[in-house]
Amino acid sequence: MNVVFGRAGAGSVDLAEVGERLRHTYGSPVMWGPSELTLTVGALSDGGTILGRARRGALSLTCIGSVHAPLPGFTAGSPLDDPDATAAFLLERYVRAGRAFLGDVQGHYAVAIADAERDLLLLAVGPGSLRNIIYGEYDGSLVFGTNLFSFVSALGGRAQVDRSLEDFLLIYGFLPLGRVPFAGARMLAAGTLLEWCDGRATVSTIEAIDPWAATLPRLDASMTFDQGVERLYDVFMGAMEDLSASRPDAAVMLGGFDSGLVAAGLARVGKRVTTYTFGYGDPKFDQAHTDTLAAHVGNRHEWVQIGPADFREGMEQYARRYSAASNWPNYIIQSDLVTARMRRDGFGHCYTGDGCDHTFMGYPRVYGRAQLYEAFGRLSPAVSRAAIGMLSPRVLEHTLGHPWRVALNVLRTMGGEKPAGRFLTFRIFDELSLSRLRGDAPPQERTPAEILRDMTRGLEHLSAARLAYMGKTIIGTNRTKIIGCSDGNGVSILSPYLHPAVKAFALGIPDAFVRPPGKSTLAGSGKYILMEMAERKGLLPGAFIHQKKVAAVDAPIDAWYYGPLREFIRAQLTTLPFATRPAYIDNLLRPKWAESLYREHVSSDHLTTHGVSLLATYASLAALAGPRPRA
Repeated sequence: MNVVFGRAGAGSVDLAEVGERLRHTYGSPVMWGPSELTLTVGALSDGGTILGRARRGALSLTCIGSVHAPLPGFTAGSPLDDPDATAAFLLERYVRAGRAFLGDVQGHYAVAIADAERDLLLLAVGPGSLRNIIYGEYDGSLVFGTNLFSFVSALGGRAQVDRSLEDFLLIYGFLPLGRVPFAGARMLAAGTLLEWCDGRATVSTIEAIDPWAATLPRLDASMTFDQGVERLYDVFMGAMEDLSASRPDAAVMLGGFDSGLVAAGLARVGKRVTTYTFGYGDPKFDQAHTDTLAAHVGNRHEWVQIGPADFREGMEQYARRYSAASNWPNYIIQSDLVTARMRRDGFGHCYTGDGCDHTFMGYPRVYGRAQLYEAFGRLSPAVSRAAIGMLSPRVLEHTLGHPWRVALNVLRTMGGEKPAGRFLTFRIFDELSLSRLRGDAPPQERTPAEILRDMTRGLEHLSAARLAYMGKTIIGTNRTKIIGCSDGNGVSILSPYLHPAVKAFALGIPDAFVRPPGKSTLAGSGKYILMEMAERKGLLPGAFIHQKKVAAVDAPIDAWYYGPLREFIRAQLTTLPFATRPAYIDNLLRPKWAESLYREHVSSDHLTTHGVSLLATYASLAALAGPRPRA
């Protein structure tokens, strides 16, 4: 495991004991930075490629994550090769440039700088980074950690579950506004820098500098689709070069077209590629066309088989490795198992297709729902309320389960104003569900509707599709997966679709280039210009490009919850921060005919137990604060 944690300011917690607890939990050695009475920074590293440290006199810098090219002035190969060399380079930049030292540093990373002489702590998350630093001010001190478990450990047993946004979490599946489920704690936002000095914290924005502005091609308004394909190829291959470590071998987590194109891009820049994918022993869930890709690209392919015992172990460790609740823990855990296999096979970097669907408007159901809502317009509030009232009887939820909640979501979304009402088009629990689930409903800091209005202020100009994709991105499932898999296995996780130049290019092109009228249906996969580029440039064969899309989150989790993992999940839910109504939990864990029909004929995946997963992962995180006080 790889984490960074610490404290600035006076505090009663012995961080040496915290470090020993983390070492014992994770099995990674503790490396201490400055350890003065009022300034302590600690780190754990398993010797992978993601955590680097450097010292210069009273200054120390710890960097976690991945920094990639171009890194101006860095000459020691790729910044991905040696994390200590990269950390030393960043420290020298800080000495020369001060707070401006990260403006043109690209990647997904976080930095902690300790100045023992000035008694100063500086925390930073790079511009556009998916990385986390969780921090909070308590009793005149600042406590931080790069994952939730290290942060709670550094608090020394004083963590209290914050339920003030619980309604939003249980309805939409994530906590908004940089919040975490503990009182007084926040996530430091990407592109910001926190400085602790003289007993107070100051947060400022890092002024980002675009290093590709003068070198990479951009799309202008007069450019044709064919010209766009050519420029996209240049941008994509430039990103593959930037993300390439020096070693000749590369490992790719394969999950379909997006990651298959990454494998082909790596092969074209001269890498020997090995692809990995998870297998459930069922063609319904397993990746197709692995042999088609191997025949074209020349890669070697490895399967990582996953069963109920593997998933259970991942759920048992959930709060120690991941920092957010999720209704798709199987997606996170299966990716973690594949990343662990890569590390055992000697790879220090994992390439993925993360971010492609967000950037190039994939996710057919997200697009389809957005178009449906746009076509039908807004239901009058009176009609929406009447329809919801007709569906409100408890017996309907008891009988229909997940499809009932989906129907209510459609009605509530169609009755909502744009943009707030169309931003998040997928809900897990409904307000009616929550009243039946919880034995107590805590006062909420703000209602979900109020939060959505603030989150979407200024987005009125976006098309319905772009608005829905932005909402999909903000949920943060990929971020939770990337950070947890990377930290847990010491492996850099890299994707060209998260490269700033690729994102800027894709977001600047017309929607019609990714979903052209007449060429994309509700069942289409989007990403049209990307698929055209892959085929025209010979990166992938047509059979692989146009294969049926399989949802990356798909897995036989419903059957596991209803069968071999039923009692385990029931026990997991006992650590929720609220009392549950037993009859409601029993119903969640009972298969229903309507859910079976929904899985087979309606859903893009084969999952209807989103609520069970969200509750189980929330319970795991809440348990970090210790037992729930009895009423």
